[in-house]
Amino acid sequence: MTLNPRLRLAMVLSPPIIWTILFMFVPYTILLVYSFWKAQFPLFIPAFQFGNYIELTTDPQYGRVLLRTLKIACLVNFFVFLLAYSFAYFLVFKVRTTATRTALYMSVVAPLWVSYLLRAYTWKTILGT
Repeated sequence: MTLNPRLRLAMVLSPPIIWTILFMFVPYTILLVYSFWKAQFPLFIPAFQFGNYIELTTDPQYGRVLLRTLKIACLVNFFVFLLAYSFAYFLVFKVRTTATRTALYMSVVAPLWVSYLLRAYTWKTILGT
């Protein structure tokens, strides 16, 4: 029995779409709704207002933090691009054997498979308290 190609496509795509809606769009929607509510520690009071956005644009502290964050992000992106491009160039054009190329590639990719909690604990240990 063969399935209709459209039905098969829907069956293949529906789990990731449902996952994305549940764990990405729903939290973002909740965050957007909360951004218009009034913050009264430790709760949010349902009151549609733009005060949070006015404070975000008028308080100079937020601007400084945003600029510092953008500066750090640009520097990190630049150096990561240089490092990754040179490593990829080295792997493609300088390493001759496939086994060595695979071993070097896996040595870079394997740390990404470590759980997030272990990585966070390691960074806390490296950077201090």
